[in-house]
Amino acid sequence: MTCYLLLVPLAVLVSPPLSGFIGCGYATLGPVAGGCPTAIELTPGLVAYWRLGEPSTTPVPSSGGAAVDQKAGSNGDYRVLPPAAADTQRHSPGTAGTIFLGITPGLLSQLSEAPCIQVDEGYVQIPANDALNPPAFTFECWIDLTGFDQEPEGNYYCLVESTGRAGPRSTGFGRYLGPLDPTAPAGPYFWQVWMGDGTQFSQVAVGTQPVDASQSRLTYLALTFLGNNESVNDGQGHDLNYNLALYLYRPDTQQDLAVAGLQALTGTVNNFTPNTVANGGGGDFFIGTGTDLFPVAPSFVGVAAENSLDHTAQASGTSATSACGPVTTTSANELILAANTTSTASGSVAAAGSGYTVRVVTPDENIAEDQLVSVIGSFNAAAPLTASGDWVMQMATFRTGASQRLYTFKGKIQEVALYDADLSVDSSNALNIQLWLAAHEVSGGDL
Repeated sequence: MTCYLLLVPLAVLVSPPLSGFIGCGYATLGPVAGGCPTAIELTPGLVAYWRLGEPSTTPVPSSGGAAVDQKAGSNGDYRVLPPAAADTQRHSPGTAGTIFLGITPGLLSQLSEAPCIQVDEGYVQIPANDALNPPAFTFECWIDLTGFDQEPEGNYYCLVESTGRAGPRSTGFGRYLGPLDPTAPAGPYFWQVWMGDGTQFSQVAVGTQPVDASQSRLTYLALTFLGNNESVNDGQGHDLNYNLALYLYRPDTQQDLAVAGLQALTGTVNNFTPNTVANGGGGDFFIGTGTDLFPVAPSFVGVAAENSLDHTAQASGTSATSACGPVTTTSANELILAANTTSTASGSVAAAGSGYTVRVVTPDENIAEDQLVSVIGSFNAAAPLTASGDWVMQMATFRTGASQRLYTFKGKIQEVALYDADLSVDSSNALNIQLWLAAHEVSGGDL
């Protein structure tokens, strides 16, 4: 196996949406002795490097940092999701998840000493560390989508995520396979990137071609982010309004080491907020799963920045239950907020209505409650009283903006590396681009 660093002119990397690689070339820096691991360790800006090559005898769940960081000690642990019946919010499996270590041959099969992991609701969890959340970064890995062709369409599957602590996500980034449109999740998978701007977490870039999950093929992915409000010069006097890109490379497409074999998606991100303690984040770094698959404490939700109000309803009466509605929501993800006023001379609030969480109970026994819903439907608001009395009940539904129904990644993962710079550009942010590709030459029998 041979690994390369490629020195690629900027126009080559951005040409898929521009000019189809017309008139561009590239020069290899030559093979790197020691293969991909050595090439990764020699790349400037390396922050962390998880080979995920631990033997099958490694315990799961592990302790003491079994997923070893070869660079700086940001070791992780191997874990699996526990089963949870009827867990519609956290999407836990009906049976315990699985993770297999020491899979041989590994993804880079000619490295017999380098097995990989295979996950099915298993994952790697690295403790929170601000160093793992730089403002400009490159994240790369090798994967094989074995098992994805059995997954239903319409869901989002997480390959990597670093998005903050418990509660609504608003910082960091995630890379997913999922539908094109988060507001109408259906259809085939597309590679995409989500980022937080400090107030919300939303889709910022999505691929132009669907992923054929029925063909389990070795794939190299590199997500590069230049930083906020940056542009790149193409070497021809043009500043390109682009600062995020996801590159995919498949060595079994008969285009090994050919720039035309790269597929790219690009996007512009102006308000990325890294998942650091100072930014209100500080959550763990995950490979193979995301933060909203874990139980979190109830919290208020921020809603869509524009046109957030969907429907309202109100009612009054004299009975042992205050209630109003129904209203029919128009989007899949909405926040329903309800509140009542009761006669203090008669009934007082006993509890929140079914499906609701209590937010406030006033000294006069009035209640404010809310719930999140993830499907379009008809909804009521109610709150039982301790005795029959006079009441007024009001409710409003709010669109919560883009969100994703997140599931764990399924397949094989190996050679995961994180850098504290966008390696698709040089330090002067000018003519030449150094896109680091762990490309290797294989024949049909190597995969």
